[in-house]
Amino acid sequence: MQIGQVIRQYRKEKDMTQEEMANRLGVTAPAVNKWEKGSSMPDITLLAPIARLLGISLDTLLSFREELTWEEIQDIIYTLNSMLRKQSFEEAFAYAKEKIAQYPNCESLILEAAVLLNAARMRVESETENEEAVVLVPSDSKQSGKKAESCDKKEVYGEEQEHGMDEKHGESKAPGVNRKERTEGQCDTNESAGKDSTEEDYDTVINGWLTGALKSEQEQIRTMAADALFAFYLSGEQYEKAEACLVYYSEQNPERKFKQARIYSKTGRTKEAYQTYEGLLLDLYQKIDLLFHSIGALAAQDQNMDKVRAMARKHSVLAEIFEMGEYHRICGGLELAVMEKDVEATITIMQQLLACTDDLYHFTEAPLYEHMTFREFRPEFAAQIREDLLKSFQDEATYGFLQGDSRWKEIVGI
Repeated sequence: MQIGQVIRQYRKEKDMTQEEMANRLGVTAPAVNKWEKGSSMPDITLLAPIARLLGISLDTLLSFREELTWEEIQDIIYTLNSMLRKQSFEEAFAYAKEKIAQYPNCESLILEAAVLLNAARMRVESETENEEAVVLVPSDSKQSGKKAESCDKKEVYGEEQEHGMDEKHGESKAPGVNRKERTEGQCDTNESAGKDSTEEDYDTVINGWLTGALKSEQEQIRTMAADALFAFYLSGEQYEKAEACLVYYSEQNPERKFKQARIYSKTGRTKEAYQTYEGLLLDLYQKIDLLFHSIGALAAQDQNMDKVRAMARKHSVLAEIFEMGEYHRICGGLELAVMEKDVEATITIMQQLLACTDDLYHFTEAPLYEHMTFREFRPEFAAQIREDLLKSFQDEATYGFLQGDSRWKEIVGI
């Protein structure tokens, strides 16, 4: 709320006329009228007397807010998103900039607004490039198709950035998004050819906000900002800058590895890209397999045998999809067979596992992982696995229901 609106609201609540207020403050009634209309502002020396006269604090008079609630942040972002869909990019950007200026230390507001604007400018650029790529044909021919936390008022992210814009665009375009033409050495000052000093360099401002968010103490905010900057630089073929964003992810974070692989593929390092993607697949298999096993164990506790069977089936299918080999495909069924005390299934799976211990590392030769380098698989390791299996099969607590079966005795050497 503007100061004039605040003065008018509280003056009326005090049942005070403009003339009465003017007399008490030693000013004229037209001066008070101008304040309330917003055509002029009270002198700074009058702020405290006005607040005292109206019975409010200076913070209330100046509409100072220490914090934005999560709901208020979402309202602002909702409005910004609506403006991007219905109005020009320039108007939406101006709205976001105004709100960020009011709450310059609200990390969630800055981040969400920057991410939204970043996505909009990249989308517009993509549409613009697709339109430019259309080959024109004679008019009588058919044309081809076209393609939350508390927020304090403190320093502004990116306020040290200089502003400017390369050229003026129509309402349907996000200015400053033709990044492929902007090289590392280009100057962003107003001395650049065609630069209008009254216009904004949208890329610079939005990237300034995102760069500021990288300094947040909250990991989620840092990661989201890094995501947005990575996408911006990658789409603009600024691969060195895109790669620099990866430091904001831990080295073991799959997202970092995935983004690194994308850079490899874009910069001609095909082998490295394959290796990274394949390594991610192998890691993903292990995680999903563990999840299926954990869910199956939980279902067993709840005596939900239908879900236990479903997880065992998924375990088998998963091993096939990820080319893990026969050993991994069948091993998940052993627990189910034991749980159901299914003698035939248990004996069969035992025999199969012992027969294919050499297949335990089948994936090292699978086409899906052909670019990866694995340590040599030693035969004695398979022998050790076989020995461990035989020992586990002798456990009476688990396999006691097999004691009367001669095949089990033959398997365990009794």
